[in-house]
Amino acid sequence: MKFNIKTKILFISVFIFSGLLILSQTLQIYMSKLLLDETILSTHKNITLNITLFIFSILFCLFCEFMRKDITAKLKKELLISLRSYACEGIKLKNSSKFLETNIQEYISIFNNDIENIVEDYYLNLPVIYFQILSIVIYSFFLFILNPVIAVIIALSNVLTVLTPYLFSKKIQNGKTKYLDWLKKYNVNLGDFLKGQLVIRTNSIDDLYDDILNDKSHKSAEEEYAVNRLVTFSDMTTGSVSYLGYILTFICGILMIGSKKLTFGGLLASIQTSDLLVGPSISLASQINYLNGMKSIKNNFFKSFSTEETIKNINLDKFDSISLENVNYKYESGFEISDITYTFYRGKKYLIYGGNGSGKSTIFKLLLNIVSPDTGKVIVNDINLEKVSNTSYYKNIGIVLQDPFLFNDTLINNLTLFRDYDKNKIIEILRNLNLEHLTEDIFSNRLYHENKSNISGGEKQKICLARVLLENKKFIFLDEATASIDNTSSEDIENLILKDPDIGIVNIEHKINKNLVKFYDEIICMDNGRISKIIKTDEEKENFINGLYE
Repeated sequence: MKFNIKTKILFISVFIFSGLLILSQTLQIYMSKLLLDETILSTHKNITLNITLFIFSILFCLFCEFMRKDITAKLKKELLISLRSYACEGIKLKNSSKFLETNIQEYISIFNNDIENIVEDYYLNLPVIYFQILSIVIYSFFLFILNPVIAVIIALSNVLTVLTPYLFSKKIQNGKTKYLDWLKKYNVNLGDFLKGQLVIRTNSIDDLYDDILNDKSHKSAEEEYAVNRLVTFSDMTTGSVSYLGYILTFICGILMIGSKKLTFGGLLASIQTSDLLVGPSISLASQINYLNGMKSIKNNFFKSFSTEETIKNINLDKFDSISLENVNYKYESGFEISDITYTFYRGKKYLIYGGNGSGKSTIFKLLLNIVSPDTGKVIVNDINLEKVSNTSYYKNIGIVLQDPFLFNDTLINNLTLFRDYDKNKIIEILRNLNLEHLTEDIFSNRLYHENKSNISGGEKQKICLARVLLENKKFIFLDEATASIDNTSSEDIENLILKDPDIGIVNIEHKINKNLVKFYDEIICMDNGRISKIIKTDEEKENFINGLYE
């Protein structure tokens, strides 16, 4: 993934102010040494200048720290936006069958948890680690100038401090992965708990499902605790090593003052520098642990939402036909459709008929690129559907599903899908679909609320059909699209679209209105995963109707 120029500038700015902060802290220590030595020796020749420089170093240090933290906060914002956008783009371009391999709640968990962790523990850790390493280098160099012996003691303790985290890094990485996996499982069950309240209550399984949800909650919390405990052990170990160096520095300094090899100001500066070195050394160890823990999670994130393999370059200018060529598809349950070959042409009306388990829904999924055939091809305008851009394909077709989806937004936005349409055109379609009673609610920005279900199932179905008609789609796929609508309205709606000579229709039904059969050019009968019959002539249609209603 490539970050935009603004994000790159913020990264660089954090590095710059981190370096300036370290230099200002070093200047502050050096000025405190001079002031203390001058006070002890009673030489006040440069006292005014040194005090001024000391105050300046403190103020500049505060300014650099503020800028570093403020820019880091801005950087976090940009990274969150970038990664969320990257994931959304990956989902949009992901093959439908690949998308369906992951539960919706898992996706939500990735957006709410994984991305946050990747930003905090990986990307924001990079400038922090740089800050710690630069701190160690500059403070060590300054300490060496103050006193080489003390510098060697601190350097050895810092090396051990930095190396210690690698004893824990693999366990922390594995623990972090387990924690996020359990958190996803918890989010899946939490989503089911919230959406399935009616089922849970009416079947009196409150306690049973509480146990399931609490089990996932406990396991995710336990894994998080295990990771934090490992990090604590790592921090304590590295802290012990670092403080050992601090103790040795203090003892060595006292001895050197006694032998006149070090001044009191030199000892103060050495201890202050040592204090500044302890922090970066311990912090560096911790940050390395977090960074290592997030590497595999970050890599999996980018692999999961990668757009490199999913981007398709061929765009459709129009939609003339779609064909199934020797298509086979098998479910894990064992059911399969076999050797399906058929072509659907624009402007014609097709009815795919069959009972439950006949294979008609699988045909529908193949035509909509929701699943891909195991063998055979789906061809659009003589182009393999696998090579066609999803965006351009779906721009050319309209889809109305048996289970309509509405956004938790205004009715007008659900109808127009956030686009602008002529008001008169909207009113005309509402009238044709017998939705005139919702006109006032639609234009007054009334909200749809999923939990309240404040419109009926039939009204939802009609709104979804209205979307397709508003977009003036010329090829429409219907999946039991009028199942939630009363028979009279259903017939009126199907009449409306079946009589339009410019619209191509592929309709899946298991219950047929005999009055509408005559409007279909062809009826494809499915049975046990195969096309059992194709009905075209008026006589065949009459026999078909009689067979259904005997």
